[in-house]
Amino acid sequence: MLQRQRQKLNKAIGNRGFSFVELLVVVAIMGVMVGIASLSYVVVSKSNVKKAAGFIDDAISECRERAMTKTGKWSVKISDGLVEIIHDDEVFDSSELPSRVDVYVSETDGKLSGTKVGTDYSSVTVTFRNLSGDIEEVSPAGIKTDTGKSCYIMCRYKDKKSSTIKLYYSTGKHTEIGRASCRERV
Repeated sequence: MLQRQRQKLNKAIGNRGFSFVELLVVVAIMGVMVGIASLSYVVVSKSNVKKAAGFIDDAISECRERAMTKTGKWSVKISDGLVEIIHDDEVFDSSELPSRVDVYVSETDGKLSGTKVGTDYSSVTVTFRNLSGDIEEVSPAGIKTDTGKSCYIMCRYKDKKSSTIKLYYSTGKHTEIGRASCRERV
């Protein structure tokens, strides 16, 4: 009896399974959704790199400006996932870096040959001289601050997407490379 009712219900509904065309439409829709999701992931990772470089660039600008106008020791500390402005060994301001972005420091031309912050060193600190705003020290990367020299701070995602900040020791100025508008910050 129960079986007869099921058969009658199946006939009334027309339950014969999926046609090949319906199956193709569903697979095509799933393919489009996966494509959109992967494209979104790439765009988000690229924006995270630019955002991290922007946070570091802004912190360097603010710290240099404060070193030129205020007394005390001013420095920027970049650690794994955090950028801090430090005044006389106390945190003055901090920003959290976006996730999945690696930060490197190098004396060379901005290539991946630099030391990775969080792996090679727990942090890198850039210290500015008072009044002049030039760079006194970049530590503990062992980078010498010779006059006329520069160093690079690189933000990278999986060694592909990158944004670089070039620091000039003698003036403390810096240029952000890899953003839509490369500009020198004074």
